Amino acid sequence: MKFLISGIVYAFLFISFIASVTKADVDDLFVDERDAADGQITVERPVDYSASYKDRRQTHGVLFSIYQEKYYPLDYFSLFEDKFIDQIIDGRTINLLGFEIGYKYNFSLGSIGLLAGYSQGHSEAPGTRNIWVKRTLVAANIAFDNFFNEPLVVPYAQVGIAKFGIEEGNTGQGFKSSSANNVPNYKLGLLFQLNWIEGAIDPSSHVDALRSSGLENTFLDIYYSGHLQSSAAIPSETPHVVGEPNMRSTDELGLGIKMEF
Repeated sequence: MKFLISGIVYAFLFISFIASVTKADVDDLFVDERDAADGQITVERPVDYSASYKDRRQTHGVLFSIYQEKYYPLDYFSLFEDKFIDQIIDGRTINLLGFEIGYKYNFSLGSIGLLAGYSQGHSEAPGTRNIWVKRTLVAANIAFDNFFNEPLVVPYAQVGIAKFGIEEGNTGQGFKSSSANNVPNYKLGLLFQLNWIEGAIDPSSHVDALRSSGLENTFLDIYYSGHLQSSAAIPSETPHVVGEPNMRSTDELGLGIKMEF
């Protein structure tokens, strides 16, 4: 949990730095004649903060999100005994709490993002067994957020590679840990813009946020996610062979808040 909190703090510091640099670039509306190679003065057009998102958005941006995701590794086999996940924690899901941060490149129809993230979660069967999961990932996504003047609803798709750290506890037997590398991850979701709520309360608040921090959009993020079986994973058909824990999952529902700067 300390790592998760520290990661979120560092992510906010990074976003603040990027936003301040971007704002400084926008505020420099004039280039001095002495700085121009040909002796001409170049006048840069300022950003119109009251314009629609489609008209004002820049080529580059920053994404940050926090989320909670229900995770259930279908073919996970116990580190202690001959039992699968459903017998370890009685079918209880692992609630992953995490964050993602990344770079966003905008083009005519939408955007491409490169992201890194971390999440962790825990589940237990009453008084007997526990399992802790930590996940780091890198991912790329495509979002169609430039069809209309404002991105009221944005469909997106994401693929990535995850690394899991797993710790399993058993009353009377202590703890055992393992890891799973190069686990393919996918995500399909919808972003619902929340700026209109802010605008309904105070129309000037969004413009003020743009000027002060560069916050372009705030979204409610609802998505469906899953993980594929990695090449080094223990197959569910032969769970006693040597290999990495099988972290395959499907039907994961996630909910979060995503911000674009």
